[in-house]
Amino acid sequence: SNGAAPAAPAAPWMPLIADLGAWDGDKTLWSVENNVLAGRSQGIPKSSYLASKASWDDFELAFDVRLSGRDPNSGLQYRSALDPAKIDPIGYQADIGMEYWGSLFATDERFTFIAKADPAVWKPAVTVGGWNHYVVRAAGDRHAVEINGRKVLEAQDGRHRTGRLAFQLHAGEPMEVRMANGQIRPIK
Repeated sequence: SNGAAPAAPAAPWMPLIADLGAWDGDKTLWSVENNVLAGRSQGIPKSSYLASKASWDDFELAFDVRLSGRDPNSGLQYRSALDPAKIDPIGYQADIGMEYWGSLFATDERFTFIAKADPAVWKPAVTVGGWNHYVVRAAGDRHAVEINGRKVLEAQDGRHRTGRLAFQLHAGEPMEVRMANGQIRPIK
């Protein structure tokens, strides 16, 4: 024995999106079909978010995501607050798409990347135009993103400790984002 305490058993996984009842957002853009969340836009002037009514602090979240469109871009907001005066939720975003796969963005007054995933790491992991499996972990001030089993980002930032989750349908060109097999569990 190395003297280390045994790890606490992980909390059970819970489905993230069974229906839209636990989520707030524009239901003309967001729908659930066969347990797949779909966000579809014909081109919108500002990003649309589907936000959880529940708040989370430390968690592990997993989902499969697929983007389509000319230059599709999405993201998972977490530990975020909604402010009607702001276009985007205020908190963190794990980026999905374009050259930002797996990067961590602050959607607060900093409005910049906390850390960018290295293209040499994420490009071989991502299936552009196909399904990609994301795992996002937030524990204290530590953040990690995995894509298709490959850790693409680790960062530290303690500004936001709790808040809502939200999936993004990005402003601009017509696009679609699909999320499947979403599940989440608290980290204690």
